[in-house]
Parts: sequence; structure tokens; C-alpha cells
Amino acid sequence: MKLTKKSFKPLVQAICFILMLQSISPTHAHLPDLGNEHREAVSVDDEKFIGATWMREIRGTGMVSQDLLVNEYIKHLGNKLIPYVDMPYNDIKIKFFVINDKTINAFAFFGGHVAVFTGLIYASESESELAGAMAHELAHISQEHILQQITDNKRMMPITLGGALAAAIIGMPELIVPVLAGYGQHQLNFSRQHEQEADRIGMQILAKAKFDPHGLPNMFERMSNSSRFDNKPPEYLLTHPLYDTRISDTRSRAETYVYRQRPNSQMYNLVRARIEVKSASNILELIKNYEQKLQTKRVVNELATRYAYAYALAEADKHQAAYNAILPLANEHPEDLIIQVTAAEIERSNHMPQAAKIRLEKLAKLYPDSVSVILHYADLMIVLKQPKLALKTLQHFKTIHEPEPVYYELLRHAEGMLGNQIGVFEANAEWYMLNGDTENAMKQLKMALDLNAKKDERIKARLETRLEQMAALLEREKKI
Repeated sequence: MKLTKKSFKPLVQAICFILMLQSISPTHAHLPDLGNEHREAVSVDDEKFIGATWMREIRGTGMVSQDLLVNEYIKHLGNKLIPYVDMPYNDIKIKFFVINDKTINAFAFFGGHVAVFTGLIYASESESELAGAMAHELAHISQEHILQQITDNKRMMPITLGGALAAAIIGMPELIVPVLAGYGQHQLNFSRQHEQEADRIGMQILAKAKFDPHGLPNMFERMSNSSRFDNKPPEYLLTHPLYDTRISDTRSRAETYVYRQRPNSQMYNLVRARIEVKSASNILELIKNYEQKLQTKRVVNELATRYAYAYALAEADKHQAAYNAILPLANEHPEDLIIQVTAAEIERSNHMPQAAKIRLEKLAKLYPDSVSVILHYADLMIVLKQPKLALKTLQHFKTIHEPEPVYYELLRHAEGMLGNQIGVFEANAEWYMLNGDTENAMKQLKMALDLNAKKDERIKARLETRLEQMAALLEREKKI
């Protein structure tokens, strides 16, 4: 059964709860060398495959953020931390992505995947706090906590990972909870051991990356204070328990590092502003609020507020007003990625594609590898009815980045405009694959084969090879 938005949170809770909190035996309390014991149960190849499968399922819920700028920022921030992560295996690469949800949460899972919720980004009040939460998740990966829990769980609990995930996928986490309930205290003890380890190593990563080590305890304290006044604590605390001494322990550890006051980057401030606008329940009220703040000069960060105001106008379909608001900012900050891409977005919506084209071409010289710049440019070429240039742009993108669903959406449009229906089917197939729907992906390739009327042997061989790969993948997925 396919995941839906409704069943997504149970899946996330199952992944977090089972992978992050399942217990180990007391003999493992000092985090021994894993040796072959754990890898005999789950090979590196299996870990990568399971992680990729989960990633496709999560994408299929529609809750992975499609905001190119927010995703690019989180990857940019993560890339500042990754050099200081001691990965046990070189062929597992860290992959950050953003979940569009107000929940204050983040989690890591197999294959080096790290999910950061927009709610966590917005709840943070400094870039070091956000980086601290991300560094903590990286520590879980580097210490292979997930792997230990899965392999030790086989001996200690009468439930398989596949069974637990199946229960979540069909939206019935109540099938999981009774089985786990009897192990609660032991799981909490283990969780404390792993959380302490992740806190210690996460803080090392944070300090080496030149962020303020106090960011981690500050974030914990913010969550703790939030839980006192809300009926339900932040989701992060359900999967990363905040035991009595955790804040004081992490704060004491932070004191051992040289104090480093790190100001928030402009990128961080603008991304938080962008998320605030995207999360607004009443965009018109938010616009009035920004107008009042700007008129009275009662703003914490004037640049971020001006940006949020322009972006909110665009989200409210007030395109001319949005353009009037963003243009002065764009002129004042000609090299700012977020402001310039947003200006191009507004120009596109305001029927000014040529202006957006010129802006993105200038930006491409400053940020030649930017995902946001390249994909926005490809989209603009489709708007300008230049599918060949869009295709060329997308081909370039694929040489430097791993394609995601939005890439195949653009590719489908470009191929369709060029009259290449086989290319459309192939792009659709890859889109379905990335969204966890292997069966529909295979159907698209079969339609492409049927359409290969000229019996082009190269096309036939390419399609058949990809079909075989998908069939093998589907069979392997069924065995998880």
C-alpha cells in the first residue's frame, strides 16, 4: 500500500522509535567495536538499499519540501558539518533533505539520510542551534547507532523491522506500540547512552565547524520550555528524550570549548523568513503585520523582514506589489543567492521572463553549481518555449547533481515540447521511481517500448535494461 500524508507521521515515528530507541544488551553499554557482528546482519549495500527505499517512500507522501532554496540552504549548512564527521564507510554519503511540516523534528536513517523539518528550522533562533541539531543526527550516523539497534533488536524483540514498517505504512502504528511497550524502560536506558554519545560527538562536529557549541544545549532548552507550556512536547523530544540532566550536561560540555560568538548568516535569516511566509495560515494578516513592522521600524532584522514582505506578497498573488518590494532588495544585494532567485521567481510570475532570464544568467556566473539557479533557469527556458536549451541545461545539471523529482518534471515538459514521447515516458518512469512507485514506473517504460515503432535497437536495449533493473529492485523491496 502506498504511503499518504496521513500515514507519513506514523512511518516517521516508527522509523525514529524503532531505529533510535530500540535497546541493546548491557554488555554493549560502552559502544564496542562493531566488527563483523553487525555488518553480517546488514551489509553496507543493504543499508544503502534500505535507506534509498525509505527515501522513495517518504517522497511518495508529498511531504518532502519542493522549495529549492530551502533545500539548498540545508545542504549548504550540512556541507559545513560533513568534513568533521568520521564516517565508518566511505561509500555511504550524507544526504540532507527537508520535510515541509511545522513539527519541530529531525531524524537520520539508513544510507546517510538526514531529514530536517521546516518546523525545526523556524523554531531555532540561531544558526548554531540549527547546526547543533543537524550535527547530533550526523553523530548518530557516524556511530552507527541505527545499525546496532536493528541487529541487536533481532535477539531482543519479537518484531521485525519489516513488520514494524508495514504496520506504519498501512497507517496502523497501534500494532507496533503494544509490542514495544514492555521494553520501554530498557529502551529509555539505551536511548540515554546513545543520546549522550551523539551529544558529545555532535558538539565536537559543531565546534570544529566553527559554530557556537552552546547552540546544542540552547536548542534543547528551547524545546524543554516549549514542552512545559504545550499539551504535547516537540516531536524531536519524543524520539530524542530530554532526560533530567541532559541540558546541564551539554551546557557543561559546551563550556569546555573556546567561546565563539557566531552571527547568523544572511542565508539563514532569509530562509527562516521564507519558511514563516510558507507556513502562514493567513497570508493577508501576515502582510499587514510586516507592513506595520516596517513602518514603525520595529524589526529584529530589517533585511529579513523586507524580504519576507516581498515574498508574502508574491505568495498572495500580488505580483506587481511583490516586484516593487523585491526590486530595491535585489539592487542592494546583487550577489545574494536567495534574494536574486526570489526576484527571478517574482519576475516569472509577473510575466517578465526575459528579466528573470538575464538575472539568472548573471547569477549562474556567481553560483555555477547552484541547484536553484540551474533548475529555475531550465524552468524558465520551458516558459520561453526554448525546450532545446532547457534540455541542455538539464543535461548539464545531471553531470554535477543527483536528479530529484523536480528534475524529471522539467525533463518531461522539455521532451514533450520537442515531441519526444518516449522521452516523456522515460522521465515519468524515473519520477515514479523516486516517489516510491516502482510498478507505475515500469508501466511507463512498457508504454515507451510499445511506442518504439521504428524498432530502434538502441532505444529498445536502453528501455529493456532499465525495466530489468526496476523489476529486480521491486523484487528486492518486497524482501525488506
